[in-house]
Amino acid sequence: RPLVNAQLDTLMRALEEISAGDRDISLILIADADATHQSVVTAMDAIGQSGFSRLSIATRKPEEEN
Repeated sequence: RPLVNAQLDTLMRALEEISAGDRDISLILIADADATHQSVVTAMDAIGQSGFSRLSIATRKPEEEN
C-alpha cells in the first residue's frame, strides 16, 4: 500500500500496523530495477529495527515496454 513518505519512522509504523504486532511473520522485500540501493537499505533497516527477523529479499524484472 502507498505510504505518505519513505522515512524510517513511517515504514516502521506501517510494519506495525500491517503485522498487528506479530514479529514472527515472514516478510518479503521486493525491489524493482528502479529501486535505489538506499531505499532497499532503509526498508531493511525499518524491518530490523521493528524486531522482525524473518526476511527474504526478491527482485522484480522491469516491465517490458509495449
